[in-house]
Amino acid sequence: MKKSIMNIGRTLSKGEQKQVTGGDHPDFCNDNSPCPGGYVCVGNFACVRA
Repeated sequence: MKKSIMNIGRTLSKGEQKQVTGGDHPDFCNDNSPCPGGYVCVGNFACVRA
């Protein structure tokens, strides 16, 4: 379980360094600003492709 979470963290770090491809979406998210369709909010701070 911990290994999976660490891998997600590395992926998010790379995503912050360059724009994630696939359309306009916020880099940061929370309960008040959810991600657009096709993306999910991970860790209450980053949008990733579902």
